[in-house]
Parts: sequence; C-alpha cells; structure tokens
Amino acid sequence: MRDRFSVDPAILRRGAEELTKTADNTAEAASTAKGADGSSGAFGASEGGKELAEAWSALVKARVAEMKSLAHETDQLAGTVREAADSYEWEDSDHSETIRRQEKALAGERERPRRESASRIAPGTSGD
Repeated sequence: MRDRFSVDPAILRRGAEELTKTADNTAEAASTAKGADGSSGAFGASEGGKELAEAWSALVKARVAEMKSLAHETDQLAGTVREAADSYEWEDSDHSETIRRQEKALAGERERPRRESASRIAPGTSGD
C-alpha cells in the first residue's frame, strides 16, 4: 500500500516566512560586515600595513558580496516556496472542482434512466 503524499500550504508559507527573515538578517549582517573594511591606514603606515589593509579590504568586500548573494538567493527561495504553496492550493481547488463536476454528472446520469422510465409509464397506471 502506498503512503499518500500531502502538503500543507500553511506550513510551506511559514517556512517561506522563516526564509524571508533569514534573508533579511543576512542582508543586515552584510551591511554590518561592510563596516569592518576600515581605512587604508588601519594596519599602520608601513608598506606591510598598507598591503595588509588592502588584503583585509578585499576579504571584507568578498565576504560582503557573498552574504548579499546568499541573502538574495534565500529571498528567491522564499518566493519559490510561496509559489509552491499557492500551486498546491490551486491544484487542490481544481481537483475538488473537477470531482464536484464529475459527481454532478454521475448523479445526473443516474437520474436520467429513472426519469425516462417514469415518463414511459402511462398516466393513471402504476407501471406494473
């Protein structure tokens, strides 16, 4: 026997909200990290200090870019999860409507023979 697969769109939406919060927090962290760049003289005025400051600056910029990218990708994932929740709801609604139409059609087909046989019975007779 196969297990039935089901999805709760509300759970997907809660997950999407958590992803959005994570994206926002990551973007905020990137903004904070940007402040760690410092000035070109942060490691002293010597040639070595300047080289270290340049390397540090490049490292900070790279990490900030990675964090911004991660925030963007996480936000996109949140949108995809929301779309999936909507899709499951629409799909369920479509299937429910299809089932209702089929049930109506089937009920109508069952009623038709009864009506047809009732119309063949002459008025004033029992049909026996």
